[in-house]
Amino acid sequence: MKSIVIVLSFFLVLVQDSLGLADQQVDEQVSPAHSKSHGCALRVLDAKKYKSVCVCNSTYCDEFDFKWPTKRGEGLFVQTTKTGLRFYGHNLSKNDQEVAVASISPESSSSIDHASDVIELTVNITSERQSILGFGGAFTDAAGINIQGLPKRLRRRLMESYFGKHGSQYTFGRVVIGGADFSTRAYSLDDRPDGSSDFNLTHWSLAPEDHKYKIPLIKEAKKLVKSYKSSLSLFGSSWSPPAFMKTSHSLVRGHLIETDQVYRSNAQYLVKFYEAYKSEGIDFWGGTVQNEPVASDSRFYNFNSLEMSPEEAIKFVGKYLGPALAASGYTRDNFKLMVNDDNIDALLKQVPTILADADVRKYVAGVAFHWYNDGRVPYNVLSECYDKVKDKVEFFLMTEACIIPGILDKAVDLGSWERGERYANDIIEDLRRHSAGWVDWNLALDQKGRPNWVHGFVDSPVIVNRNRAEFYKQPMYYVLAHFSRFFRPGSVVIDVSVSGLSDDNQLMAVAAHKKDSGHLIVNVLNKSKDSKNLRIRVLGVSRDVIVHGMSMNTVVVKL
Repeated sequence: MKSIVIVLSFFLVLVQDSLGLADQQVDEQVSPAHSKSHGCALRVLDAKKYKSVCVCNSTYCDEFDFKWPTKRGEGLFVQTTKTGLRFYGHNLSKNDQEVAVASISPESSSSIDHASDVIELTVNITSERQSILGFGGAFTDAAGINIQGLPKRLRRRLMESYFGKHGSQYTFGRVVIGGADFSTRAYSLDDRPDGSSDFNLTHWSLAPEDHKYKIPLIKEAKKLVKSYKSSLSLFGSSWSPPAFMKTSHSLVRGHLIETDQVYRSNAQYLVKFYEAYKSEGIDFWGGTVQNEPVASDSRFYNFNSLEMSPEEAIKFVGKYLGPALAASGYTRDNFKLMVNDDNIDALLKQVPTILADADVRKYVAGVAFHWYNDGRVPYNVLSECYDKVKDKVEFFLMTEACIIPGILDKAVDLGSWERGERYANDIIEDLRRHSAGWVDWNLALDQKGRPNWVHGFVDSPVIVNRNRAEFYKQPMYYVLAHFSRFFRPGSVVIDVSVSGLSDDNQLMAVAAHKKDSGHLIVNVLNKSKDSKNLRIRVLGVSRDVIVHGMSMNTVVVKL
């Protein structure tokens, strides 16, 4: 076994951020952790808890620079670990059977690094499941405010980190239609301050936030993905129509007023958004009917929202929204309309009922869902819903996730490995149950998880510190990149079975076949503190690797 021990100074003096915006911050910065110059510039926040972030500023930002293996039998092994490795790549030759285990400090080898017996991962390349559509994040006002608030060069680095050739290579972007909670104000695209109605949408217009934040960043993202011959699939989601359309007469909660005039007006409200962006040179891959139509029924839902029952959704989609989209050239073939766009516990409450309607099925291509369930709902709900409607839609897609802090937790927990692990766990569970991808929430927030006009602050994979002109890539960012970089659009999820585990919850795996290039990709999350000896079997050939304790790992093999 080759052994690589990367010793990082995890004993730097910890200092509190002088501005009080972060939980901890170290002014001295560790050199790039990788052997190549493009590696993570690690900043240690809490040595005992292994909390660290990768720092980007105007002069330096880490990049991903590796090549897919081209010769049969050769491979690539990429690791991200709690102890500080970030997307560390290692080429595997045909003769390599063991891969180095890296650690951040000598102490970690005794507490997090005891290799176990061999665990076998058997991949069935002929047992195909869903095709991957992609991974990405959301262009919210909050993300735009933070990204656009950076110096031009640093803003470019942040966008490259997500959409660039040497970044995460995101292929999905969710775009908020009008305002949401992650805006600085409550607004729609046709607000009437005098309380009047505008059902003909005479006063409809894009908001200043569209022109200042969303549109410029989307154009930049599209240019970046085009530079390496990829593409960006955008889908829109509305939080609330104008208050004059609603029973609450407010942007908060309430149903659509039950008249043809209102239903028709709301359909046109959404179509006008897609048409307005099209006039800016931005085409949409799809859209959702309504953000969280079931969850917004809660009295605690105190921001932009619209309640919509399955019966209301059937009427709205089948008789108004679907025909309005089709009349403007947005058909089921070229525009992927999605129902639900709500928490996982809402799936069975509404999706089978909505898709039982023949008119709805003319227009709806997919089912969108969010990860929020506080552990109350088993993941098998996804499979159960899929089995009920799989002959009626083309795909399932996870369209929103973020870490919402508990009462005693900080909104932003800089450097938290546990939050990154939660992302990895959910992505793997979703991919195992037919999700065609995974779309994160805000692309970036500040060190308090802001802005949010109702003070519902949360965490984000990228945290911006405008006062110091730098941003921080958290473990969540790298975990997501293990999927967005390797489970590329068109790849097919395939079955992988795991044997030899004493505890099934300690190690999770998901595999994909990139058929156009002949690559096998296996992503492995090791939640145990101990290293694991893995033997990956596929097509009668085995490959042995060792994964570090508390790590996210990708193995790529050229078949």
